[in-house]
Amino acid sequence: MNVNGMKIREEEGQADHKTEEEEEEEEEEEEEEEEEEEEEEEEEEEEEEEEEEEEEEEEEEEEEEEEEEEEEEEEEEGEKNLWLISGRQ
Repeated sequence: MNVNGMKIREEEGQADHKTEEEEEEEEEEEEEEEEEEEEEEEEEEEEEEEEEEEEEEEEEEEEEEEEEEEEEEEEEEGEKNLWLISGRQ
């Protein structure tokens, strides 16, 4: 009976050992998954920030172009007015 009992204990000990290893592996896998999720979230946030920055830059460029066009139109009008004034004299 001692022999059988020892075998059972050994088997139980091995089983316990395996479950501990399995638990450790599961914990490691969970940690890795969490790290991957965090990295993915960070990447998504960075991408969103980059997209927002690009949109802002595009808007600024459009505004600058509009301002330049308005200035050019004002200059052309001023030149026309000068021409008209000088033509009248």
